[in-house]
Amino acid sequence: MQSVKSNATAKTIALVASVGALAAVAILDYNASRELVFDQFFLFPVVIAAWFGGRWSAWGMAVVAWAVWASVNYSNVPQYVHETDRYWNWALILFRFLVAGTIVAFLRDALASAKRNLAEKEAALKALQESTAKIRAYEGRFQTICAWTNQIKDGDEWISFPEFLSRHLHTQVTHGISPDAVAKLKTEMENERRKAQG
Repeated sequence: MQSVKSNATAKTIALVASVGALAAVAILDYNASRELVFDQFFLFPVVIAAWFGGRWSAWGMAVVAWAVWASVNYSNVPQYVHETDRYWNWALILFRFLVAGTIVAFLRDALASAKRNLAEKEAALKALQESTAKIRAYEGRFQTICAWTNQIKDGDEWISFPEFLSRHLHTQVTHGISPDAVAKLKTEMENERRKAQG
């Protein structure tokens, strides 16, 4: 619950920062002379929104930043040689803002994914080290096994080998039959059949 609340707070702060940055760049661009170009600075609010808010925030801020830039551009550059150049520039700027926002949001997601993967790998490594330490505790140590029942002495009690493996090594045991046992069983069955036939 706490991380969801802090995440929402971070997104709100990022949105306010994005809008503030957009307003500052728009004012600078509007008050600057025609020779000064502020197009690239309109990317700052898009990048802030993308990094802290994700892809949808980036796309939303890209459209808003583009609309503000287009308004400032329209008032500062009243006439192009060819009016279609204005709309072509507007389309290119919108495309640039959308692409930049998408790339930054993708990088943010990739970094978050890498951090999650690293945390999972560290947890798995820790579990492996603990498991290895348990196994090593039994290395070079005598383990008492009953000669008649094949049970293992575990502290003060005698338990079966599968239970020992499950309890100490967290290993599940299943049963099968070895090739030697199959050959022995076939021989015994053949001997029994011959005895029965006489």
